[in-house]
Amino acid sequence: MTQLQGTSNTAPTERQRLPSPEPFQGRRWISVREVAEYLGLHLKSCYDLIAQGKLPAARVGRVIRIDVRALDAELERQANGNTAAPSYLAR
Repeated sequence: MTQLQGTSNTAPTERQRLPSPEPFQGRRWISVREVAEYLGLHLKSCYDLIAQGKLPAARVGRVIRIDVRALDAELERQANGNTAAPSYLAR
């Protein structure tokens, strides 16, 4: 069998593997870095979105964490074209 140029018969590396369908293994709170990787954004872009109130986040001491459920709800809200303010901004 002929091998295509640029391909290999080895197993994919960790970086080449497809993301797991449950990327955060049931954890509720994730880091800004994990959100950046999950959304394919630059880390600074995520911090900017948090500062603008467009990304739900909470500060725990010096660390910022994002609630996965709130993040998914926000993504669903935006994907469905809902332009109303997100519930986490309601006061």
